[in-house]
Amino acid sequence: MPRLAVSLFLTAGYCFAALGGLYTQVSSLGSFSVSSPVVYLSSYIPCVAEAGLSWGILTVTPANIAQLIPQKHTSAKQALSALLAYRGSSISRAANCQPDPLNATFNSKVLARMHSDRRSFLPLLSDKGTVRIFAEAVNLSVAEAFYVGQCDNLPKVSELPRSFVAKATHAAGCVLIVENSLVKVHIACERMFHRHFSTFTGAQITNEMLASSCHEWLRQMYRHSLTEWAYSQLTPTIIIEELLRGVEDGHVSEATVVQPTFQSTAGGASIADDFKCFAFDGVTRYIQHVHSRFGSKRDTYYDRGGRNVNVTLKHSASAPPWDPSVFTRFPGLLAGLIARCDYAARGLDFVRVDFLFAGGEQPGSKSPGSKSPPAYRLLLGEMTFYPGAGKHKWVPSSFDQELGRWWCPRMQ
Repeated sequence: MPRLAVSLFLTAGYCFAALGGLYTQVSSLGSFSVSSPVVYLSSYIPCVAEAGLSWGILTVTPANIAQLIPQKHTSAKQALSALLAYRGSSISRAANCQPDPLNATFNSKVLARMHSDRRSFLPLLSDKGTVRIFAEAVNLSVAEAFYVGQCDNLPKVSELPRSFVAKATHAAGCVLIVENSLVKVHIACERMFHRHFSTFTGAQITNEMLASSCHEWLRQMYRHSLTEWAYSQLTPTIIIEELLRGVEDGHVSEATVVQPTFQSTAGGASIADDFKCFAFDGVTRYIQHVHSRFGSKRDTYYDRGGRNVNVTLKHSASAPPWDPSVFTRFPGLLAGLIARCDYAARGLDFVRVDFLFAGGEQPGSKSPGSKSPPAYRLLLGEMTFYPGAGKHKWVPSSFDQELGRWWCPRMQ
């Protein structure tokens, strides 16, 4: 009874907080606001259910999936066909995009998409597993996958490489990083307050640990799936893929602030960095470089020309810009990254395309000559349509409007 009382109290608080922020969010929608706050309120009606999912009061079972997900998941093959056709037909639409007279922010346009956008290919690209189908269709490289599926047919640990990453395809968090048979990082699925656990960190991986993580992840829906439509359409699935290590070029920045939580024991290489491309109508306008995702996370922003724009996310590690920048240290990296991001985002009004910057040879990644920088690979990681759930807090805050001015939303 005490646990139930605490859960109900926290659920009520969660809903109150969501509704309390409604006025601010509605007023920020600008020219993309819905007809009335009452209509927009419908996006928050599921707050009790979402809080229940966050706190484990509700779990995913065949009985309640039908209640929580009324729409049917479009098959990946059908969605891919629709997407490829859309990519071709949407190019002309970008030319007709008119500037937003009210200068609505990027966050407000994300909220408008959450409320209204139901294009069939959004789930395909939002799922970390099925996005690989798209990558194969358009000839983009991805990390090697050892298994994609449900918990009943998981491979034995002895059948996997000594180093690998296991993660859920339908949610944030839900990550198990194994190196040399030891669990280096264990993150539970993103919940409301208690998001990160380290239950298995430091232990030798076993079949039981892998199965336990899988069942825990797949019995949950993503906590934002009731307000972010694409995620509500996903089938909970696990993917096990290669562990991607970063590119070590011997550069030590004076801006380093804290040793990362994850440091490889194999050659000193840490986990691969992320490049997140903010692409509008198939054109990358800004790039977010994420360093040390599982340690003292650091975000650095660049414009399309590779110039630092002195923007970061609130709560990200504070540090001066990299000097020299990663794009200076790796000639050809910027052009290669932008070409891939632009191509992946072709025909889409907005998508954030994430590529992993990993060690290893990739055609065009290494310049000729003995003084070439280390080889690297750019691998498609995921594609995101609701960055920050429309609540990103940039420093300075004016960057929200700067991003918003590039976005000409289309909901069909």
